[in-house]
Amino acid sequence: MEAFGDADPVYFDFDIQIDTNSTLPLDKQTLANMFIRLAQMQLVDRDAVLEVLKVPKWKEIVDRMNRKEEEMKQAKMGGPPPGGPPQTANPNNPQDQAEFQQIMDQMQGGQNG
Repeated sequence: MEAFGDADPVYFDFDIQIDTNSTLPLDKQTLANMFIRLAQMQLVDRDAVLEVLKVPKWKEIVDRMNRKEEEMKQAKMGGPPPGGPPQTANPNNPQDQAEFQQIMDQMQGGQNG
């Protein structure tokens, strides 16, 4: 340290404050925790979370999840799953009985006419 003038020490009252995240880069764990919280608050989608976390083959994971969701929606709506066998009629369901009778009537009407 270079002395200016006499070698008498000079004392100053300093307050040093260091704010985190001001200019420091986020570490991987902090970034992961932040994106997981954002996903829980539904502010980012799962694609963004998996991409930021650099999950291997994240696009394939998202595709599989989307297919499963679509199958669940179809099952709730009563439709056949995509690529699955057609839904069979329930003989105890009056609506199915009426549709069956209507189809039979059309078939018989076409044969007689």
